[in-house]
Amino acid sequence: MAASEAPAIRRRNLLKCLQGRLLGRTREVMLVPDNGQSIYELVKHLETAWNNSDSRRYAEVFLEDADFITLFGTHYNGRDQVDANHRRIFDTVYKDSRNHFAIESVRFVRPDVVMAFVLATMELKEGKTLTARPSLLLTKEGGKWRIAVLQNTAVSAGRP
Repeated sequence: MAASEAPAIRRRNLLKCLQGRLLGRTREVMLVPDNGQSIYELVKHLETAWNNSDSRRYAEVFLEDADFITLFGTHYNGRDQVDANHRRIFDTVYKDSRNHFAIESVRFVRPDVVMAFVLATMELKEGKTLTARPSLLLTKEGGKWRIAVLQNTAVSAGRP
């Protein structure tokens, strides 16, 4: 990167950070120049795929060997299992549900590894609302963020 590009990149990153705050992104900070896909866009992709009951699109942002732990502790290994499990739930228990994902915070472990903490609010067809906190371990590969691990945790109404 040429020295003359540094101020423009800093301004662009500051603008993105401010835009993110206005759009509800709590602490996503762009530490590297934009490469076409932000963490926010990945989470939005998950939300859109869920709301379209599209298990293939939901799973495509996971690494081939990703780990996915459900609300109930079931452990799925690999993108194919993430796809198959979501196809099943989109056709049954979560049929016609709507999910909203909001990034609560992001913690960079390294420039290419990040933890994203998300709040998921799902409305079921019959009007019931479920809340969960998926934690996503993301890695940047080939210029794109991918999910290496997703641990889903139910949010209970009260503490025991």
